[in-house]
Amino acid sequence: MSAPKCKTFRSNTVDPVFAEQLAKYELDQLKNPDWSVRQKAVKKLGNLNPDVLAKVFELHAAAVKEMLKDLNWDVREAAVETLGKLPAAALAEYAPAIAAKLEDLNWDVRKAAVETLGKLPAGALAEHTPAIAAKLEDSIGDVRQAAVETLGKLPA
Repeated sequence: MSAPKCKTFRSNTVDPVFAEQLAKYELDQLKNPDWSVRQKAVKKLGNLNPDVLAKVFELHAAAVKEMLKDLNWDVREAAVETLGKLPAAALAEYAPAIAAKLEDLNWDVRKAAVETLGKLPAGALAEHTPAIAAKLEDSIGDVRQAAVETLGKLPA
């Protein structure tokens, strides 16, 4: 199967039928043995408009969520970032899986997880405060900074 052709990929310029066809193609690419193909597929899914992305997740959540366990950190980071593009209500459903990435061996994945959790509504974010606060002691400054910014979104 080849990728559907279109001049532009951005969600607001692509009709929903095309976006769903493209999503199906990219979901197939998540099984590719080449990590860079998997990473690009996850990133392309993240470029879908939030409504189409939410629908893709309704139907194929397990496939995308599985990318959080990929052996390659680039793929895991892309998966966390793609989850962060979901509408807030849908994102809350995946918050526990994202929070688990706060302990990832790669700092880029940890930072992406902190930033993505920061997109949660305050009530859902509060559930993860202890885990995010622990990142204030991370060995990497970018992760600590992301934790400061995310914790700053909580009401006083």
